[in-house]
Amino acid sequence: MTTAPPLPSCRLDALPADSVQELIAHAPLPPTAPWPPQPGALVRDPGGMPQVLHFAPGRWLLTGAAAGAGADVAAEADYARRVDVTGKWQAYALTGAGAATLLANTLSPEAVLLGRQCAAVSLFDCPCVLARIEAGFAIWVQASYAAHLRQLCQSLGAQDTAPGADALAADFYL
Repeated sequence: MTTAPPLPSCRLDALPADSVQELIAHAPLPPTAPWPPQPGALVRDPGGMPQVLHFAPGRWLLTGAAAGAGADVAAEADYARRVDVTGKWQAYALTGAGAATLLANTLSPEAVLLGRQCAAVSLFDCPCVLARIEAGFAIWVQASYAAHLRQLCQSLGAQDTAPGADALAADFYL
């Protein structure tokens, strides 16, 4: 019996629980819209983290400071609706040399993100928004799936530094 070689190291870190909003366009966007018009495009904060993610046609995820700025403009202009979804999403960074290899167990991040910077995906049957960051990937997972995603990442060798990681690992193997 042969065993698979271990994955190169990677980490799963919880990102700050900032305010999160979704924008849903119900009319054509004007050229002056304050967020990227192309699906798959995003705007980064000064630290390089995604802040405005056009993850699907007519849908944007806004995090942190961006959750208020562009959303107000859209709502006032009446071509999009803003919904506060702060509790809906949990954000993580999957970083390290093994990050892409770990994700390749469920999809090809290179293929999914070919020609785009972010996308709505299913990671291990968990609804997520995936984006590239400098050291790997940022992942927004729907909160009710977060424990499952974290358990699977741990089982595939990711070091989980998020609060409660030890308890998740123990529960997974019961």
